[in-house]
Amino acid sequence: MGVNQLSYFIEGALKTEQDKKFLELLQELKTFHAGLYQLLDGKFYSFSSNYQVIWQHNNTRLLKFSSKNDSGDIKTNPILFIPSPINRGYILDIMHNYSLVKSMVDVKFSCYLIDWGDPVIEETDYKFEDYFLNKVVKILSIINDKHKQKINLIGYCLGGVFSILSAVFNKSRINKLVLLACPWDFSCYKDKVLFLKDYINHLLETQQLISSHFIRNFFLSFIPAEKFYKKIINFSSLELT
Repeated sequence: MGVNQLSYFIEGALKTEQDKKFLELLQELKTFHAGLYQLLDGKFYSFSSNYQVIWQHNNTRLLKFSSKNDSGDIKTNPILFIPSPINRGYILDIMHNYSLVKSMVDVKFSCYLIDWGDPVIEETDYKFEDYFLNKVVKILSIINDKHKQKINLIGYCLGGVFSILSAVFNKSRINKLVLLACPWDFSCYKDKVLFLKDYINHLLETQQLISSHFIRNFFLSFIPAEKFYKKIINFSSLELT
């Protein structure tokens, strides 16, 4: 008997207030599983707008976005989106009607985005500054040389830290700086990180590369179970088309 059939059968049998609460809980569980299925289905795990790859270094790509109608005047200063290297850049272009990138392209900005991809063995010894110097600085140079104009930077999450560094150390190339959900204080995680210190040190000593999926799950472990549960339930109401 499926979940829908079971809930229909129980609904006819339940009479008391306690019975009704049980039915509500069952419906909530159905919604949770629907949201979890939608999350794992992954139909939205890609960019929704048209783009071309301008530059690539290992798995990191510089994407240039375009609209179906590129005619008309283009805004002078190009935009570079720098998302987090951990979470995927398509969060900024996740669906046709929910795309920050598309909204900028539609008002005639030349839009670029750093798609970090997964690290490769050659980057085993990379530190934060290596990603900045070997990738971000190079990309700023490419866009600046192409447009002969300063760049409007939009940094999202950890990409905001790269954007701040760019504005400080490459200010001659930067016109404006926008920060979205940029991290600034990690002290609230100190106790939880110390609790997992031995496990983290073991990973760093034994693994050449640590998947970004693992890091995302590590952050999710900081979220109380109730919040995660409600997040998945809310996810089931999204229309991912």
